Amino acid sequence: MKYKQYTVIGIIFLLVSAFLLVVDIILNGGLLGWFFITLAFSILAFTVGYINPRLSDDERAKFIRSKSVNYSFFFIIGYLIIAFGLKTWLDQEINTQSLFMAFASLSIATLCVSLIVTERRN
Repeated sequence: MKYKQYTVIGIIFLLVSAFLLVVDIILNGGLLGWFFITLAFSILAFTVGYINPRLSDDERAKFIRSKSVNYSFFFIIGYLIIAFGLKTWLDQEINTQSLFMAFASLSIATLCVSLIVTERRN
């Protein structure tokens, strides 16, 4: 019962991100702004609700956490290279704030997915 609150928070963030998606499409004609961040927070809430009961504070949990951070580090470096390349080559078309929001949400989602995959494999 203790970890179901994370599922409720994830559903709330998912509803907020769906609302922001509709507003972004209606007003701007594309995906801009806070949609990606709220979607990443909903993924984070669902991940914490799924992972927390399965991982305690033992050596296995520390190993899984460190391994998932190491896996996601290489993906985040790849995201940085792509983001810097996009900003360099398409300087006029890309807003830096939108690029940073997309990078932050991709980093959060990658860390969550790698944590789930690493926990399932070990």
